[in-house]
Amino acid sequence: MCRPSRSFANPNLRGMENPENREHAEYEIYSVSWRGMDLEIRHCPCWLSMPDDKFVTQHLEIRSTSKRILPITETGYRSHFINGANALAS
Repeated sequence: MCRPSRSFANPNLRGMENPENREHAEYEIYSVSWRGMDLEIRHCPCWLSMPDDKFVTQHLEIRSTSKRILPITETGYRSHFINGANALAS
């Protein structure tokens, strides 16, 4: 089964029917500097999974700590969902 790695609970899992899936989704948090901007990247490798583990949704958040415009967002924040347990594996 997909197991999260650390930190921040995901309130979106509260209403799921399977009690095992109501565990808190947790995020890995990275602080990086890109083109002179400080970014916080949060990745949840198991934001949502089905009981048979054949479907896993990962969640990725990118935030400019100064809320500066980025090429991927004008607000300084971008949220993106990725399907597949190995979607970010390389």
